Amino acid sequence: MKALILTLSSILALAFDGAVETHGKIKMKNSFEIQSWDESPYLEFDSGAKYSRATLKKKYTGVLTGDATLEYLMAYNESGAAHFTGIEHFDGKVD
Repeated sequence: MKALILTLSSILALAFDGAVETHGKIKMKNSFEIQSWDESPYLEFDSGAKYSRATLKKKYTGVLTGDATLEYLMAYNESGAAHFTGIEHFDGKVD
């Protein structure tokens, strides 16, 4: 496999290029499985809020086939809801 370094929008654009168009609608079949989720808080507050970093391993099947590593920075509020940002490295192919 050849490594690709793409943004999510680039991956979706490539995936849609390989998609099937039916009656003016683009159909794409793809799925992914999260194989591991390793999360560690690096700052916790008395209120229950916290900041953490998570590393995920994913496997894609369908139009996108391959493996990915995803890094998240997460900010949880007191209720447990999180805001997050991340970057994903996809190593695979686009059908």
